[in-house]
Amino acid sequence: MKILDYNFTNARDPFVMFHEGKYYTLISFQNKLWLKITDRLEDILSAEMKCVFTPEDEYSQCIWAPELHIIDGTPYIYVTMSIEFGKPQHMFVLSNESKKIDGEYKIISYLKHRDDEWAIDGTILRNEGKLYYVYSAFGKYDNELYQALYICEMENPYTLKGEAKLFTKSQYSWEKYGCDGSGRPYVTEGPFALYKDGKTFIVYSSSGCWTDHYCLGVLEYKGGDILSMDSWEKKPRPILDNESGFVGPGHASFIQNDPSGTEYCAFHAYEKDSSRGERYVHGYIYPIVWENGLPKIVID
Repeated sequence: MKILDYNFTNARDPFVMFHEGKYYTLISFQNKLWLKITDRLEDILSAEMKCVFTPEDEYSQCIWAPELHIIDGTPYIYVTMSIEFGKPQHMFVLSNESKKIDGEYKIISYLKHRDDEWAIDGTILRNEGKLYYVYSAFGKYDNELYQALYICEMENPYTLKGEAKLFTKSQYSWEKYGCDGSGRPYVTEGPFALYKDGKTFIVYSSSGCWTDHYCLGVLEYKGGDILSMDSWEKKPRPILDNESGFVGPGHASFIQNDPSGTEYCAFHAYEKDSSRGERYVHGYIYPIVWENGLPKIVID
């Protein structure tokens, strides 16, 4: 099911959730954040957009990868922003005093990675009553440059606690397309948490997003210190790549509480306009099933 169209939003990093009888789609468009609210999933494309965040000038460029999370009854938006294209991106938390999901959001916190370094694509992970923040940032390991995933405990939904730890970095060949470990770092980004039958997973994007080989990989928490890289098992194959018929599919969000009992994955992929020789990004939603303990995106 295609949910968004380039002519409408250039649908990168689609975020869709179900909450208390409504579907919410959060969109970054024209350097603002917009919300769509529908009763049915299939009505997302035609639904009216409401602007919920207009940044001040200093944060008015490169607004990426917004996610909406309801924590203890309060809505929070986690989003990446920067002053201008090409300048370092950073992670921010937005909320509103009214606690209305469709209210007007304001910046309430800046989530700082190390010495104010570049960092993007933050998401919330829940485990044993605690909140953790998982995101993508640069690091150098064994003299090679990685855009890797980091994890940090949270004191509350808008404050990090302690030191961020390396969570995972590119390992397999399918995680390294378009990258060389020097001028172009190996890429892991766009994390999102899944929970099934008492198990915890992180689905993430890997390889260069500018390539046809952008794809979705999976990590499974195997127990122990959740902040330790050794407590997570990386699956050796992606769960969605260009063999599915999509070009460079990635940056997913999931619905796991749909009243129909069906679980869904929203992701974006490239579609080439052969008449202009340009690539456009489209957003899609497809159901998922679980096979052999892993999510499988069911492509019609």
